[in-house]
Amino acid sequence: MVKKYKEAVDAVMESVMIPALPVLQSDPCTALLFDHVTHQFYFTFWSLSLYDIRVPVDVYDKEVTKVNSQKQAIDARNDWVRFLSLSNRDLR
Repeated sequence: MVKKYKEAVDAVMESVMIPALPVLQSDPCTALLFDHVTHQFYFTFWSLSLYDIRVPVDVYDKEVTKVNSQKQAIDARNDWVRFLSLSNRDLR
């Protein structure tokens, strides 16, 4: 199933890429870009719409909550260390 999908995508993208590649490769910026990304990636990216790009907001929110909890734990630990260092100074 995946093989047939890839073959279909390759056929469609090739029909778009072949006429466009000479134009894109004549532009110095795009030519440099192709040193870092494949033609397939470039054309796939620019053929997507915002609807095609899904951001997993729930996963993002969970990670933000986790990082905030870790930050609060670090802050609490730092406050405790500061308190202990001040207490030790008072004992001297």
